[in-house]
This record gives sequence, structure tokens and C-alpha cells, in this order.
Amino acid sequence: MKFLKKQISAVLLGLIVVFTACSKPAQTNDSLSASSDQVRSQGWVHQVSLVFINKIGLADVSKLNSPVGVAVDSENNFYVGDFGNSMVKKYNIYGQLLKQWGGYGVLPGKMNVVGEVFVDQSDFVYVADIGNGRIQKFDKEGNFKKIIGQGILKHPRSVAVDENGTVFVLDEFANQVVKFNAEGELLKSWGSEGVFASQFMFPNSIAVYQDKVYVLDTQNSRVQIFDKEGAFLSIFGSYGTAVNQFNLPRGITIDQNGTIYIADTGNNRVLKYNLDFNFIGKIDTVGYLIAPNKVGVDQNGILIIADTGSHLVKFFSSGFVFLGYAGTPRNADGELNYPTGMAFFENKLYVLDSSNSRVQVFDRFGRYVSQFGGFGFGNGKLFAPRGIAIDQEGFIFIADTYNHIIQKFDNQGNYLASYGGQGYANGQFNLPYDIQIDREGNFYVTDFLNHRIQKFDHFFNHLKTFGSFGFGEGQFFCPNRLSIDKKNNVFVTDFYNNRVQKFNSEGIFILKFGSYGHGNGQLYLPAGIYVDKQDRVFISEMGNQRISIFDTEGGFIKTIGEVGAGNYEFHFPAQITGGKGHLIFVSSPALNKIQEFIVSW
Repeated sequence: MKFLKKQISAVLLGLIVVFTACSKPAQTNDSLSASSDQVRSQGWVHQVSLVFINKIGLADVSKLNSPVGVAVDSENNFYVGDFGNSMVKKYNIYGQLLKQWGGYGVLPGKMNVVGEVFVDQSDFVYVADIGNGRIQKFDKEGNFKKIIGQGILKHPRSVAVDENGTVFVLDEFANQVVKFNAEGELLKSWGSEGVFASQFMFPNSIAVYQDKVYVLDTQNSRVQIFDKEGAFLSIFGSYGTAVNQFNLPRGITIDQNGTIYIADTGNNRVLKYNLDFNFIGKIDTVGYLIAPNKVGVDQNGILIIADTGSHLVKFFSSGFVFLGYAGTPRNADGELNYPTGMAFFENKLYVLDSSNSRVQVFDRFGRYVSQFGGFGFGNGKLFAPRGIAIDQEGFIFIADTYNHIIQKFDNQGNYLASYGGQGYANGQFNLPYDIQIDREGNFYVTDFLNHRIQKFDHFFNHLKTFGSFGFGEGQFFCPNRLSIDKKNNVFVTDFYNNRVQKFNSEGIFILKFGSYGHGNGQLYLPAGIYVDKQDRVFISEMGNQRISIFDTEGGFIKTIGEVGAGNYEFHFPAQITGGKGHLIFVSSPALNKIQEFIVSW
């Protein structure tokens, strides 16, 4: 077990979990390779597809990559669901890696994005194999035993097994609890999408204790309790920061004494309750936890926390004293830790490595070249930046999101100037999220929590502000990304309104398209946007785990992608940017990689 010499500087990312809300992917028959279907765009009928070229970002499977699950066996060994590596890793009580198994694939024993893990009373290990739509059962040495739920489950995020061997699976995309017997035969299911009792909004974790089933209803920020036949009993919690409230909680654990632990992911804390949900205590010291996803408890009462945002497993005493961690931080050259914004310039890809608060530069073939920035508050330092743009002269402009400023660098990464500061006045920002440049050299910045767009000239003099909080035309609910077409029209992803809005260069509303849903032409948490030279609008949807393509008048063309960690697969796709010719790049913060494609038509 390693001991921290100091608090992890990446206190950051209270907002990392704004974008960890899963959703149901639309089922589509679209081809994911060079063979494609006919589609409509701008009145022409032609072929369009994305052809995978490359994957960018150092892949070191010896390191944890977004660990989301943890469970403890009878010998105090613990097992980690290594989400981004599609693996299970087994550690001893001292945090030493003993064994790992899995890896990307579809055969038994292989996995495609791993969710939670569960260890039963006989030390069998159950794994939520998310992308393959199944639960896999192994012995404690990683030998494959059984598949459960293949063809029945869509997106199994969590699994729990009772003393009789009955298996309860939380199917996140179906918004259901699915119950199997010990032989893996389907017994029943319950739940649907919604906000009322017995309805869920993409639940992430399940626990069984005595005669009750506890479901962590993530996007509704609450726990729902049922009997084992699915009869609704009660609800605890709501959205907020009080000790009886949650913000996108992603993990629930009940130890052998009936003590309940909630990984309150969006609030970067763990909460402890008795079985009646009377509050006992919490771990919420700033910097200790970054988007925690699950708590395991060993026989000595040690808390073992899958701390997803730091890519570590952290240890605390039963009295919440920090003891150390297992794993290695993701900060090597070429290694990405929550990659978000990107810009392509002179055959180089500039990537905002947000959790490391730095810019990494890769060559045309995805090879690491250099970096600049680093965590801090002074000139040239960054705090979880999200947006980047490069002008025709090669000057680099970064939306330094949590410092609430725009910083300017030369093409070598040397600091030149900064603009803005936190506030509500023109020229000030409250989480500036993206920055883009039009063909006249003007800048547009998405002012995320001020729910507006600000326009500046090339010298960063304020020209115009448009938008306000709301749901009507020209209003926003957390605008996050924008792209500018060849006519200087501005396309904005209106994140929580689940739509895209189009404006002219003066900020005058033109049209909107998209609405909440999972079907063709609908959007759920649009997180990235890019308008290419052929007037096609590419939108990454974090909620629907796909790329949707429209024309510039809002006409739907097609969707591409499905849930998973492979090529043409996505899990929380974020920004999209264009490269030389017909290249586009899609960043995946949860998987810590970037996929490169050629647009073919």
C-alpha cells in the first residue's frame, strides 16, 4: 500500500460527474465500417460513414483506467472492476496486484467495459460485462464458470447475489432490475424509465440485504427499496448536498452488519448510514475523493473505495482516516486522464488532458510530441481546461474552465496573456467550456453556468453576449460546445435541453433541432459538435453513447456507434473536432482515449 505524500492536486472535477450519466443507446442497423447506407443531406442522396483509422492515448493496462467497482472476498482480497481496460484486477489486503483477467473481447472470459463486481459467500466473482450485455461468473482465481443474462440484458451495470444464490442485476439502459435463479434462469424483472416510485433514471448500483433489494437510482439521486419480488417499499434521498441528499450517486454497499455506504459521486464523497438511513458519518475532505464510484468493506472494517476520477483505489479506516492507495496515477507522457477538448493544427493534434490540467500534443500518427500547462492558478497554469482553439497564426487559446479565464499561448506553449475572470458581467465567465474562432477571427465562448455565449474580437475585446437560462428559443441550460460553419453560423450544444441551436454571427436565433430521447433525430446530453466543409453536423451524445449526424438545417442523416470500448464503440463520447482532409477525432473521457476516423461518403 502506498502512502500519499500530499493531497492529490486534482481536487478538480466536481463537474467530472456532470458527464457520467448513462443512457439507453438507440438500436440501429447502421453499418459501422466503410459499408454504409444511403442517407439524406442537403437534398442529395449519397453514402456517408466513418472509417476507423487510429486510437490515440497511451494504453497501459497495468494501470487502473476508471475503476468503478470493488468487492472483497473472505480472505480480504479485493477485486476491482477496471472499466476502461475491460478487466478485473485482484489485489491483496496490502494493495498488491495478484492477478488480472479479461480484456476486450466477446468470448467467455473476455469483456467489453466492466461495471461493478460482486463476491458471493463462496468467493465466486460476478462481473457486470456492460458492453457485451451479460454477467460473467468466475472463481476467485479468474477461471470462467458461467454467463448469465446473454440476450436478456442490455447494459448490466451492477450485480448482487443473495444467500440462496439468486442473482439480481441492474440493467441500466433498460431501467430495470432483472432477477435470475442460481442456474441463471430468468425469474422476473421490474422497473421502467421515469421519476415515480418503481421507475428509474439510469440506475447504477444494486445491493441485497436480508429480504430487501436496494437500488441506487442515479439520475434521480435517490435510493429505492423493494422486497425480493419487486414490490416497492420506500424511497430515501433527493438531489442536493445535505447528508440526506445526493448528486448522481453511483455505488451502494451494505456490509455484514447492515451498515450502508453510498458513493455520492457528484458530490465527491462517501456517506455512511445505518439500516434505517440514519446518518453516521462521511468522507468529504476536499481532494480525498474524485468521483468515487463504489465502496468495499473488508473483515477489519477497512473501507476500500474505487475512486474513479483519480484512477486509484483508496483506503480509509472505519473512522474515515485516510490510509493510502493502490494503483498508479495516469500522468505519463502520452497518457490521457479525462481528455476533452481538441484542436488540429499543422498536422498536430492538441488535446486537453483535463484531469492532469495540461495540453498534450500528438503528431499526425498519434505519437506523443510535447506538453505544456500543469495544474495551478497562475499564468500558464491550468485547472481542468475543457476548450481549445488555434488561430491562423498558430496562437493557442484555452478555455481554462475552473480558473474561469481564457489563456493565450504561443505555438510552443509559452504563456502570453489571459482574459476574463469569474463573474456575470460581459467579459467574465462562470466555467468557460469551449472556445472557437470564426472566419473573421472572432472568438465565441460557451459560458457554461452563465447559460450564454460571449463573442469577442481578435484582440479579445467583448463584442456581444447572447442567450440566458431557460428552455425557449435562444435560451440555454448549460451550453457546452459550439462549432462554426463556413457562413459563420454558430451551432451550440444545449446540453441539458438535449438539443442543438443555430445562430447567425450576430447571435440571432435561426433554428433548433433534437429533443430528449433515444430514437433517430433525438439527442441525450449532446457533448460535442463539429460542422464539416460539406455542411454535415456531427454530434457526440454522452447519454446515448453514439454519434448522430445531421445537415445544417437540422435534417437527420444517421447515427453511428454503440456502447463499448472497441473501435466504432463509445462510452461517454465528448468533443468532436476535424483534422486535415476528412479526418475527425472523438474524445472519450471515461475510456481515456481518442478515436480517429475518416469521413467517407
